[in-house]
This record gives sequence, C-alpha cells and structure tokens, in this order.
Amino acid sequence: MQHYEMLVVLPGTIMENEAAPIMQTLQETLEKYGATEIVSHDMGKSRLAYPIKHIRYGYFYIVQCSAEPAKMKEVSDRARLINNILRLVVKVYDPRTQTVDATKLSLTPLANVVSTEEVAPTPRPENTHVRRETPILKPMVGEDVVKKTEPTVSMEEIEEKLDQILEKDLEKV
Repeated sequence: MQHYEMLVVLPGTIMENEAAPIMQTLQETLEKYGATEIVSHDMGKSRLAYPIKHIRYGYFYIVQCSAEPAKMKEVSDRARLINNILRLVVKVYDPRTQTVDATKLSLTPLANVVSTEEVAPTPRPENTHVRRETPILKPMVGEDVVKKTEPTVSMEEIEEKLDQILEKDLEKV
C-alpha cells in the first residue's frame, strides 16, 4: 500500500453546508475502492489563482489515505465524476518524510481577501521619497495635437530629395 494525498477544490458558489455531503461522497468512494486511514482536512474558502468555469472562489480540502496504486487510479477517475468537484490533484507521499502537518496548513482567510470595511491608508514616514517608475505625461488637447501631427515637409521637397538620391545611385552604376 502507498500513501496518497489529494487536494480537492469545490466551487465557492455552493453553500458551506453543501460541501460536507460532497466530501462524504468522496470518502465513500475511497472506502469502496479499499482506501484506508482516510483523513480529511478542511482548509476553508479562498480565492482561486485563476477562474475555473467562471468561478473565482473555492472550498479547499486535503484528503490523506492509503491505497493500492492500481485502485487509486480508479478512485481518481471516479472522484472526478462527482458533481461539484472543480479540481482533484492526487500525489504520492511518504508520511515519514512529511515535514508539514496538514492540520497546521491554512489558506488566506476569505475575510482578509474580500472586505466590506474601508481601510485607512498606512502613513508613510516623513523622510521617505516615493519614486515614480513612469514619467507623468500631460495629455495633448486641441491645437497641440494638430500641430504635432501635421507634416513639416511638403510633397515637392520629398520628391526633390528622392530624385537626388536616385541620381546618386544611377551615377554609381
């Protein structure tokens, strides 16, 4: 038997009490295929790194278990068919070399990401200088735009210059 760790992401559009039955279905699927030592850790709701199926938030769970490698492939395939699972990542791990306790892991709480409170700007120390990366440019309005975009050379001057260049090239031949 090998030890496996799964990251399960459920959509944030469901209610928190709807997530528990989905995880129960996943646990039943694991038990059905012979997984043992099943431990599930609720990581809470957090913002996804990128939208999945137009969903920006998700409930994160880490599930650890032991199972036969052949059975785990089946479990993974079956678990992906469970409704409302956005992502399922399965990896093999060795609990003896596991340095981070999954119960101590935490995501950024949703309250820190989405807040309805106004936050006052933090004051900057007096002797600090703010360096701007890009120069401030004034927009050109009215006559300035026309003056800048009008050609300063007439077509006759361009034709004369072109004739001079072509004559020099013909002399070289």
